[in-house]
Amino acid sequence: MTMAAYFSGLGAAGNMLVVPEAEPDVAAHFLWADRTTWFFVVFASLRLAISFIWRATTRWAAIASFIGALVGLGLLIVTFERGSRLVFQHGLGVSSLPVTERSWTTRSQPPMP
Repeated sequence: MTMAAYFSGLGAAGNMLVVPEAEPDVAAHFLWADRTTWFFVVFASLRLAISFIWRATTRWAAIASFIGALVGLGLLIVTFERGSRLVFQHGLGVSSLPVTERSWTTRSQPPMP
């Protein structure tokens, strides 16, 4: 899934105009996405090798896998935070809605059945 997100992000970035103020954040997000993708490629390869080639069922294998998963989770969180900054601070990846006479609120929605 990390590789799918990585390549879809690369495809989306190719068609996007970036204001100069957002370029450092785009570069930081790309750097962290690259690191995260390669970490999970290596981690998944090692995890598969431990499980299916060496068939290690010892406690150290489970602990090492858990620690590796925590490291990967940390990388995902940092990458997510950098990407959310692009959306919420710079408005990248979202299209503007046409202006209407009245602004939308949660009260303008019909009640749920």
